[in-house]
Amino acid sequence: MVSLGLVLLLEVAGCTSGRGIQQAPPPPTEEAELLQAEAEWNDIQAAVQEKLICHKEQLRNGKNTVHFQSDIGRIGEFFRKYQKSAPDFAWAAKTFLAVRILQDALQQSREALGVLREVTTLAGSPLVAGIAALHAGEILLSDGNEAGIRQLVGTYESRATKDPQIHTALQSLLVRVQLLPGRFFLDIQFESLQGETVKLAQLRGRMVVLTVFNVEAEACRQELVRLAECRGELDPRKVVFLGISVDRERDRLESMLREFRVDFPVGFDGKEWRTPAIQTLAIQTLPSSYVIDPQGKILCAGVRGLQLKELIKEAFRNLEEKGAFPVDRLPEKRGMQASETSL
Repeated sequence: MVSLGLVLLLEVAGCTSGRGIQQAPPPPTEEAELLQAEAEWNDIQAAVQEKLICHKEQLRNGKNTVHFQSDIGRIGEFFRKYQKSAPDFAWAAKTFLAVRILQDALQQSREALGVLREVTTLAGSPLVAGIAALHAGEILLSDGNEAGIRQLVGTYESRATKDPQIHTALQSLLVRVQLLPGRFFLDIQFESLQGETVKLAQLRGRMVVLTVFNVEAEACRQELVRLAECRGELDPRKVVFLGISVDRERDRLESMLREFRVDFPVGFDGKEWRTPAIQTLAIQTLPSSYVIDPQGKILCAGVRGLQLKELIKEAFRNLEEKGAFPVDRLPEKRGMQASETSL
């Protein structure tokens, strides 16, 4: 029989309805109760999923005639019925209620957060509790609530049993909240392909565009091409473009960078995701880019594609209008390679 933990994980993520799961031979009473809970939950979830699709379509058309009160009540009854005999299903149902109905459909993030905190604290399964904690963490992250994230991490850490991967993911939220716009960027450093030590703290007075990438990913390739083009359109004395690669093969990386005409400093050590700077930044997705002002504050993070290129240009114009670039600290202009001086 498929493990209950895996079923719950997929259920909460909305990846499967649970149908088609191979059943075990006639089970004892306790296992029969679990199978009954699973069957009932599949019915509830299928009905809610159908309404969620309809709700989303109506919102797209400027209407809203879908209501979820009966579904909230039905999930509440399911929880009360199976809280003791099938607790993992019961608490996973609460998580589904919080994420898919309260947060996604009704936009009631505060109410959703309350339910998710309850699941994190009281659910017996470290996996079910951890999934709820991760969803709660994303809500807190969107609000920039560092204190709330620390409390959430502490709640999960105080549990008798923890899922190691979820524990690590929760701890990464403490880094990610420090990398939101308006915060000071972390003082990381790395060694470039050219053998230079790049220290971001030494680049104060200039705008910095930092992108983390892997040349094997198409989205990263497109990002590098756009950033190389953008770099050629801005004053290299005032803007520094940098990259950090999570690639494994140096020769392949250097070949691709030449093809894309990327000639700004790129950090590489062949350690892929174990690269110290990558771990310090708790990078989750690629490409990940940051635009940092001359004082070291983050102007934007998590933006990619054409939007990133436009934001870089807009940020540069705004900084120039404000006189944010201290003239006495700018390096002499030497063609378009001046951005690599004074690293």
